[in-house]
Amino acid sequence: MFDVDDQLMAVAKIFPEGLKNNVADELSSLEYLLQHNPGKINIAPPLAVASTRLFNDKKGEYVPAGVVMYEAAQGTSLAEHIRNVGKARTTLERQATFAILKASIEETAGLLANLHGYGTKMRSSEVYLEPFFEKVTLRSQKVVRHQPIYAAVGVNVSNLEMRVKELVDQSRREAHYSRNASPVHGDAHPGNFFYDPESQQVTVIDVITLSASLDENGEPCGAPERDLAQFLHMLRRDGARAGMRDDEVLECSHDFINSYTKKSTRFSRATVAILGVCSAVSSLLRMTKSSGEQQFFGSLKQQLFILEEMFRLADPWKERELQGLPIEE
Repeated sequence: MFDVDDQLMAVAKIFPEGLKNNVADELSSLEYLLQHNPGKINIAPPLAVASTRLFNDKKGEYVPAGVVMYEAAQGTSLAEHIRNVGKARTTLERQATFAILKASIEETAGLLANLHGYGTKMRSSEVYLEPFFEKVTLRSQKVVRHQPIYAAVGVNVSNLEMRVKELVDQSRREAHYSRNASPVHGDAHPGNFFYDPESQQVTVIDVITLSASLDENGEPCGAPERDLAQFLHMLRRDGARAGMRDDEVLECSHDFINSYTKKSTRFSRATVAILGVCSAVSSLLRMTKSSGEQQFFGSLKQQLFILEEMFRLADPWKERELQGLPIEE
């Protein structure tokens, strides 16, 4: 929805077939954030909820649909800030856009730490994590079956299943004893966070997946590592696609980790790593399916490199260097 000056004022999120298409999850997530938000988590304010009917081309008839209207998020998505760095034509322009991106990432890390701070030390996140353990196990098996393709770029993935199993086992043990369940965004990629340089605030959108980190009583059961892993993987992947240099992406990763750990250290590095591997393996398999496309091998090698970086997240963050960038104490 735009005003008379063509400025975006509101956004309508439509759920075809209403309850069958997760509108209840959207509302549950919103309810939780509005009830437990002491001003530390900025969300795009919901303006209205309505039901309507939309024409379904496949069925040839009108079907029920839910609509949630939101006020437009202020600022620009982090995904766009990433692209702005890659598109910069001069050194000064690149420095300016990179400074904005770094500030946006630091604020996003703080927002996620605040969200995860609503967690409880009374239960573990084992049940929430188990589907991810199953996914990464199955995906690693598929990757190994494509070994001849990866061998063409000089990478041997024959031990991938073993490495995944070791990390899954470690993560399971740590989740069992941590009693560190928390609400999580669940889809924490750069496109779901908007940064406004003027106010220096981040607004989070698309919170529908948060409901999956709440149990039947509305209590947190999710794993904060889910958001950390996904953000770090997508930052690495999207940065490479946008034309950011490796040192720029790694510096941003360094800033994200430091900003988060200044507010929270209640997470498992092994779990961050295995969830990052889960996302990276998914991207790798999608890339493998496009093996007939131009520039395939260069992109494939990059995805394999990113996968290895996700494994490295299991290393001690305070005692090591992140690809040459020292982690602050």
